[in-house]
Amino acid sequence: MSASVFHRKKCVLFVACILTVLLAVSMICTPVCADFIDGEQKILADDGAAGYRFGTSVSVSGDYAAVGVYGPDSASALRQSSDGAGSVYIFKRNSEGAWSQQTKITLDDSVLEDRFGCSVSLSGDYLLVGAYGEDDKGDNSGSAYIFRRSSNGAWSQQAKVTAADGAADNTFGSSVSISGDYAIIGASGDDDKGYDSGSA
Repeated sequence: MSASVFHRKKCVLFVACILTVLLAVSMICTPVCADFIDGEQKILADDGAAGYRFGTSVSVSGDYAAVGVYGPDSASALRQSSDGAGSVYIFKRNSEGAWSQQTKITLDDSVLEDRFGCSVSLSGDYLLVGAYGEDDKGDNSGSAYIFRRSSNGAWSQQAKVTAADGAADNTFGSSVSISGDYAIIGASGDDDKGYDSGSA
């Protein structure tokens, strides 16, 4: 038998083995994937409206989900005066796996284009929310807020964070993440290494 014929047979056998493995994996995964798809749920804001941009940011931790909305804030009687102020919706999953809205978080001092809710991150009882459009240290210098969930399920603001070297257009809070005792906040417009080089 020539070497070329032997090698071809080995290749055919190898391909057949790979196909067998893939078929076995697909048979195992199909029920799992089907269960996941069956558990899919689309969630909407109870007071959603045009221009809300509900779903701009999302985060899940345990049975809770946070959804950021940096569009109009419907808590204002004059929506136009707070366009882009932003908000965050909290949803909870029940024992049957269904999600329902629990509360809506807004800022008492929010103003036009604060973009509160542009980024969100949940970790246990804590929620970190970015507001890259806030102007505490110049236009669009940005900030982030930390909220805590109490035993009765209510969320309360614990702290407001700004960058020590914050400046206009830093967009501090454009991205956020929290895990346990640690948090990181992005400032994509920071210029330390050049225009819009960014930092965290």
